[in-house]
Amino acid sequence: MGLDSVELLVAFEKRFNLSIPDTEAEWIDTVAEAAECIGRHLRVPVAASRSAVFTAVLASLLQCLSQQKLPAASITAATQLEALWPAGPAAEGLQLLAGCLALKIPGLPKPRTGFSAWLLGQPSAPVWAGKTVADFVDWLVALNQEQLLPTVATLYDVQRVVVGITSEKIGVPVDEIRLTDSFVNDLGID
Repeated sequence: MGLDSVELLVAFEKRFNLSIPDTEAEWIDTVAEAAECIGRHLRVPVAASRSAVFTAVLASLLQCLSQQKLPAASITAATQLEALWPAGPAAEGLQLLAGCLALKIPGLPKPRTGFSAWLLGQPSAPVWAGKTVADFVDWLVALNQEQLLPTVATLYDVQRVVVGITSEKIGVPVDEIRLTDSFVNDLGID
């Protein structure tokens, strides 16, 4: 394990107030594996769905979004972010959302333009294509994990905390971290 890996592991152990044996830690490769390992130590239920925290944040988000003039008539968890922000999010809209929710808001990426768009053959496709309001809530929970998840109740909660800590420690935005990401190969941690 490299220094970055050890520092990340220490951050997980400190946040969850536990100790992961070296023999177990050396087999952790992905974000999901780290969360599963921590979940086993904490003996949290392995829920197949999102937790009550997700539901509460979703309800607050939907209430805040209904106060903004957005193109989507009926916004749900399955609403595509492109339907809300077809040309990319307006900074003032995100600031209003942050104020309404009293949470840190992840900055949504802008559509690819210029040489990289030409090279990838996607001049107008936003990089958040296919992402939903539910994904946005996952990002909110991860980004605000200290405030929203002082204690964890399910594996979902542990996953969001692991994503949040990983983002904070390595500087990768929460919306770019997937549970299937390898710490070394995908996130560049040594």
